Amino acid sequence: MKTIIERSDLLKALNHVQSVVERRNTIPILSNVLLEADNGVLGLTATDLEIEMRERVDAEVVQPGAITAPPICCMTLSANCRMARKWNWPPMRAARG
Repeated sequence: MKTIIERSDLLKALNHVQSVVERRNTIPILSNVLLEADNGVLGLTATDLEIEMRERVDAEVVQPGAITAPPICCMTLSANCRMARKWNWPPMRAARG
């Protein structure tokens, strides 16, 4: 997955969905946000099994795909790239299994 996205749009969407994520959860995947890129949209989904929150952000999708990541890591990376208004997301290469 690779996208080019407005930093402010990504931060706003992450801030919204991360409010649902449980930090101390017995099911590890519930501590993550699902990021799905396809057809010019980056979708963000988070759940605690009672509430599901979804956001959609317009993005230039270079390579479609999906990953999960802890929202705090995503927000930290996004917030620390203050100089770039648009930037490549995700900034790291996902492991392939």
